[in-house]
Amino acid sequence: MLRVKSLSPSPPKSFLRSTRKRSAMGGFTLIEILIVMLIIGIIMGLAVLSINLNTSSILEDEIGRVRSLTMMAGEEAILQGEEMAVEMHSNGYQFLRLLQTADAWQWAPVTGDKLFRPRCFPTGVEINLEIEGEPVTLEKMPCDASDVTLEIDEEGDVRDNLKEDNEDEIPKVFLLSSGEMTPFELTLTWEEGGKYTLVGEMTGELEILASEQQEEF
Repeated sequence: MLRVKSLSPSPPKSFLRSTRKRSAMGGFTLIEILIVMLIIGIIMGLAVLSINLNTSSILEDEIGRVRSLTMMAGEEAILQGEEMAVEMHSNGYQFLRLLQTADAWQWAPVTGDKLFRPRCFPTGVEINLEIEGEPVTLEKMPCDASDVTLEIDEEGDVRDNLKEDNEDEIPKVFLLSSGEMTPFELTLTWEEGGKYTLVGEMTGELEILASEQQEEF
């Protein structure tokens, strides 16, 4: 019997190996895709966690600063035997001292002391204030004034660059020379989440509550 040989030669083994290699490199397996998706998810989760931690840190720093400065102002009032106050605005706060003018006592911003200078909260921080259990409306204060100018006008009244016509209506937390203060709750929240509340008691005690503690409370 005659055997007929094929005229088409067999492809060399090196060519087959090269073809299989190119085929394997032409796409990703399901496991590879899942691994990539897992890595992307972990990176995004870490980024969100970093943002939340940074936000919480900002709020914690701001509420802690208000507490520390209020405590020091209260101690100053006791030591100097004078009345002081914290004037709250929707974007910041400033410290006041009760001064005697020609024929009256008036509240005037503390000057000459960088510690008690007017301070503004970072953009994105929202403020809510309750004084003696009642919510109050807050107005904005100028945040581009690094120094407060204080002078006595022709009528003997104290005037400054932060003074407003409705000054008596601006919410104040009074820090008395007796050590007492106006009871209040100052809450700072971030537009992206996060919440801290500073609670002031009549006895002069100040306590910071984080969002988790407020839920338990």
